[in-house]
Amino acid sequence: MPHIIGPSLSRRTTLGGLLILPLAGTARAQDAVKSPAVTCNATSSRMQDTIYEYDTAGKCIEWDFPSGEPSTNGLTLKGLGLQKTGAKKNTSDLGFSDAKNLASRFLNQSSKYDWHPASLWSLQFAAKAVDALKRDEDKQGATSISDEYFAYQRVGGVNPSMLHKVGSDRTFGKFMQAGKSYYSLDYHALSILVDNDHVSANEDHQAGDRQRYGYQPKALFEADGKYLKPIAIQIKRGAKSAIVQPGDPDWEIAKFIVQNADINYHQVIAHLGRTHLVMESIAVATGKCLPKKLHPISVLLRPHFEGTINITDFATTDLINISPQSENGGVFDLNFTGTMASNITLVAQEVFGIYDSETLRADPALAQRSANRFNDSIFPRDIANRGVGHFREERIGASGNADSAKIKIPVLHVSPGNKGSDGLDFDYPYLEDGCQLWNALTDWVCRYVDIYYQDDAAVQNDCELQHWARTLVTEGKINGFGEYRNGKTLNGQIHTRAYLVQALSGIIFIASVQHAAVNFSQAHFGETLPAGIYHDYFEGPADITSYLPNEAHFKEVMQTLSILASSQYTTLGKYHDNSSTDKRLRSVTDYFKNEKTKAPLKQLRMTLKGIESDIKSRGSYANGHIYNYLQPSRIPQSTNI
Repeated sequence: MPHIIGPSLSRRTTLGGLLILPLAGTARAQDAVKSPAVTCNATSSRMQDTIYEYDTAGKCIEWDFPSGEPSTNGLTLKGLGLQKTGAKKNTSDLGFSDAKNLASRFLNQSSKYDWHPASLWSLQFAAKAVDALKRDEDKQGATSISDEYFAYQRVGGVNPSMLHKVGSDRTFGKFMQAGKSYYSLDYHALSILVDNDHVSANEDHQAGDRQRYGYQPKALFEADGKYLKPIAIQIKRGAKSAIVQPGDPDWEIAKFIVQNADINYHQVIAHLGRTHLVMESIAVATGKCLPKKLHPISVLLRPHFEGTINITDFATTDLINISPQSENGGVFDLNFTGTMASNITLVAQEVFGIYDSETLRADPALAQRSANRFNDSIFPRDIANRGVGHFREERIGASGNADSAKIKIPVLHVSPGNKGSDGLDFDYPYLEDGCQLWNALTDWVCRYVDIYYQDDAAVQNDCELQHWARTLVTEGKINGFGEYRNGKTLNGQIHTRAYLVQALSGIIFIASVQHAAVNFSQAHFGETLPAGIYHDYFEGPADITSYLPNEAHFKEVMQTLSILASSQYTTLGKYHDNSSTDKRLRSVTDYFKNEKTKAPLKQLRMTLKGIESDIKSRGSYANGHIYNYLQPSRIPQSTNI
């Protein structure tokens, strides 16, 4: 039965809920698109391959968007309502007889276990395997954090893409001097969170079950030589606020309130929302619209989705545990600041730009600010918008084809620690390494796109590609995905090879580099990042220990972060054929079949090897901090843990 492409798009078919457009518009994996004259709103009865991954019992799961619109709160924390349409997940069959073996397999500590991201079990159970986490067994939350370490986490910690340059600031104006460079953090977005008073039925937590209090702090930093220095913090909770400075009695409390806001923003928005959930929506749209083995963009992207759907399902059912039938909640619900309902709304607004009518009436500018959300998240535009780096557009000669126009893409030029139009006035390891990786990925994607699309017309006439772009916006809710012109996004439209390269590079960067940056740093900084604050600053003075989690809560969060930050599956740039059930065969099988991809892929791998050497030779930053999360060998190819 044919499916009409357009506003009345059917979301389900008899084969995994996937749709396909006429073969005339398909960009073949072996041939360049020849700019066929086709109409991209035709119909077809041909079915496409299914989207699938495997559950813990090895059963195939098919995935699809459900029929109907997302709920009023925006989404269900499962990729805007993503649901399984095949076998039911079985989390009771752990496959091991004791927690120690389970943790060993989960942490990939023993080579005798063949680990795969689809083989993830209950995190609650794994967290009890304390023998595998002895280094965290006796830790309790520190009650102080140095100003230097506090500032370093803004540029090399779990949430390193929050810092904004400020020329003036109404809150901190009296602390700012002419001729100096200032940067700020602003957690106003967390004002939507509702204080969480959910308590645990676990006896280990009873002594620590207390009300958690949400804050929306701001912090000001000055560029001081090669490093940042904290100048002032605004402690804000609702309509109440106070400003403290270094040396004030409440300075340590203020820093921990910022740390608490940072880990909550990081987990809900920067980590779960802007990597896992965004990539899940893109993965599903790719499976629905681009034939797996026929379309070159599908061939390029699919390795960057491996394990994404399954790990996100695992996170929302086991780690976060948002099920209304749950009596005990998950690790997140029992330890972090906001209620689950308010966190869901936070993700809907800050990640997908979905607001209820009352919110939009109160602030009509929100709709416009979210209109470019995906494009503004692309790495070079993000650092430019934050005022912490610069990029310029350059034309790259892709395949050497004399008849092929060079593609103009954004190339980043940041000179670490050097002042000037292309430099920074302080060390920023996340940005410095990210710049090198962005340039390497865009060069590879540019050369890949040039093989299959000879000109912009070829892009415009690829019906499946255009349908993919529309589906990302309409069903995937990836707001702001589309051609970027004069500061505005043409949602769901791709007109040029240049934008296609930027969008694909952005997707690959998020799936690999950005996720590595926000995931693998978690265990190293966890002891200074209280998931919950347990005292209201404006109710009166209290000892700092009253603000921080007790040992039971601290230990559970540290175990969770340690597990998430200790496993790696796949490596950036090492594409493989994952169709074989034998892991050894997958690792040696060439993935790309087109011979024209061999040279640019070889160049990518050589460039990544050079970046690896450069990062290793750099040594440490301030006070011995070593930033190695973006060494290419440490970056998984997809968001799979």
